[in-house]
Amino acid sequence: MTMLTVAYGSNVDPAQMAARCPGAQVRGEVELRGFLPSFGGPSRLRGGGVATLVQGEGSVRAVVWEVPSLDELDRLEGHPTFYERQLWPQGHIYLLRSEVTPLAPSPAYLDQVVRAHRGRGWDTSAWEEAARGLPAALIFVYGSLRRGGRWHHVLDGSRFVGLGRTRAEWTLVPVGPYPGLVPGSESIEGELFLVSAEVLAVVDRLEEHPHLYRRTVLRLEDGRPCEAYRFNTASTPSQE
Repeated sequence: MTMLTVAYGSNVDPAQMAARCPGAQVRGEVELRGFLPSFGGPSRLRGGGVATLVQGEGSVRAVVWEVPSLDELDRLEGHPTFYERQLWPQGHIYLLRSEVTPLAPSPAYLDQVVRAHRGRGWDTSAWEEAARGLPAALIFVYGSLRRGGRWHHVLDGSRFVGLGRTRAEWTLVPVGPYPGLVPGSESIEGELFLVSAEVLAVVDRLEEHPHLYRRTVLRLEDGRPCEAYRFNTASTPSQE
């Protein structure tokens, strides 16, 4: 039995939908009134924020696709833990869960969204405006980047969100004088910061991402996704 799904953001792109749902067919366009475009994340697939809708005074254009199954879309959208699938009168629609943090999309992802919408002759200014001014990442720090730590100064100007704990899926190991996050069975406490693209690039260099530490998406106890630097156990720590 075929299903209808209401697509906005990157799923407006016919090439992406053909890859995700072979046999998908456009069944029309709809205008979703009372909603505005937004971005949130981090996404495991995209690395930054991805498209969603929030309530507001405006409207968003969307494509109605007929697809053979929603199984692959459920998997790719991270339903039900990242995106939540809802049944609207127009069809099934995926919206980011409320606990997901507003984050800027990567330039490549935003470009895909813009090109897909322009390809249908739609105005893209609301999507481009939604991406401006958002932080680049929500990062979880557990060692020398914490407040009072040796390298905390590189986070100057970043917004402290609060304390957080990971799910019981990690442990800490010594990496020279510093701790390293690796898969395990413990819940690790750390601090959460919203950072700009410029600060994120500095932290990436400090952590020698992706060689010594690798920035990865993980989930906190409360379900929020964030990014943290896990130790790459195949690497050799530097002597600095």
